[in-house]
Amino acid sequence: MHISWRVVSPTPDSGVFEGAPYTRDPRHLPRQSQVDEEQDDFLAHYSFPTHAVSGERLNWLRLPVLDRAWREDREDVGGFVQEASGWKPSPLQLAMDVVQVARCSGLWTPELALMSGDLDDGEQYELGNWLAEHREDMDSDVFDALYAKLGKHHQRDLDASISDWADSAVGDASWRG
Repeated sequence: MHISWRVVSPTPDSGVFEGAPYTRDPRHLPRQSQVDEEQDDFLAHYSFPTHAVSGERLNWLRLPVLDRAWREDREDVGGFVQEASGWKPSPLQLAMDVVQVARCSGLWTPELALMSGDLDDGEQYELGNWLAEHREDMDSDVFDALYAKLGKHHQRDLDASISDWADSAVGDASWRG
């Protein structure tokens, strides 16, 4: 998932709210990079920040990342991720691996596994059992959609296994045409 970065002033009345520099990488996020390219960043409007006494240039990777929240009294953009998982990105990190954060924080669920398509060997069977156990509690359309997604994932794995077996039987992948 793409992460957008802004340089903001410590107090709202000083009015700095610009895109952070060095956050465009078309190799990883081509569509988002196109959107970002159309927007100026902080360095388009301000000179490169330096320490007032030493003159040392700012290391952008040492800037603090603001804490975000998602509760009754605050609804910060991106706050639900930090509130639910305890995770927040490193400065200027370009992307978040939703699957990794969910697994590491204990938020990995069968529904998320199916949505992401990232199921390891054991999860396919666990998920099939979970769907069977919760079938009565689920809306039939939701159940059908989850079950179909599991079936597609299982079929891809089965196709890959058959292809691997055929490769080893033939000695190479020439049979694939």
